[in-house]
Amino acid sequence: MSIAISQKKEIKFRPNSPEEEQYRSLKEVLQKKCLLNSTELLTQELYEDWQILIDALGLFAQKNIIDPINKQKTEWHSEYYEKNHFSLFHDLSGTIEVNKKSRNSVLSKLYRQGLGLNCESRYTRFDEIYNFPDLVRTEVIFCYQDGLPYIAEKIEKLFSNKSEFKIKEKSVKGYADGYHALHLIWQFVIPKEEIEKIRVKTMKVDAETKFSFEIQLRTMLSKTLNEVTHKIYDKSRNFPKQTGIQNQISNLESPAVDHLVAYLNHLIQYVDSNLVQMKKDFGVPEK
Repeated sequence: MSIAISQKKEIKFRPNSPEEEQYRSLKEVLQKKCLLNSTELLTQELYEDWQILIDALGLFAQKNIIDPINKQKTEWHSEYYEKNHFSLFHDLSGTIEVNKKSRNSVLSKLYRQGLGLNCESRYTRFDEIYNFPDLVRTEVIFCYQDGLPYIAEKIEKLFSNKSEFKIKEKSVKGYADGYHALHLIWQFVIPKEEIEKIRVKTMKVDAETKFSFEIQLRTMLSKTLNEVTHKIYDKSRNFPKQTGIQNQISNLESPAVDHLVAYLNHLIQYVDSNLVQMKKDFGVPEK
């Protein structure tokens, strides 16, 4: 099994950085379990091609997915307000933007998803990162929880007549830690004239290659809390368990912190659901 098409200079990370720790761990396990040579591991050329591909996907997604959604926001907002007498979006002047994974974030995901732990993992090649469902993604933030199915339906209809787009996965994320959001993962192909502009040497991408784009739907309250708790989540998940770095952040993984995060997440969901019920019970419109 080949991990990279290129066999040029291996990538070097900043000494003692999280990325170096993760890559070293991947390299050791790959060599032991998969009997790979070091020349088959991550190269500088492939690492640079990651960024080229991510940037190209970001531009395509912004133009073909995000911009059409932005154009519909005011119409959706007005329709929702007419029916509910409450706002769908807090700020119509703001635009939805595409978020792109950084190269180091890609490496972190490879590490977490078990590339170095299981050679039969769904991510078994460094040159096939386009299989990631969230390589490019965005989030749509709305005021009330009942806006979730409304916006999801609108987005699905917006792309229903476009043959190059199809919904790959639709899942409500509700975990024990209280995190709650709807994730829509769209699969798409890039037209031949556009794909030819993506100049990568170490990966095979063509007009048949299927890419994914993730749209996360959540309320303002959930978004606010997630901005804080996700930083804790990132710090606790992105380091090999056997390194000293993990010990430095062990306090972030304490049961007390875990329970507090879960409690706050569930509390947010309780508040969100009760706001919707209050709207139904009292029907007090905004002034």
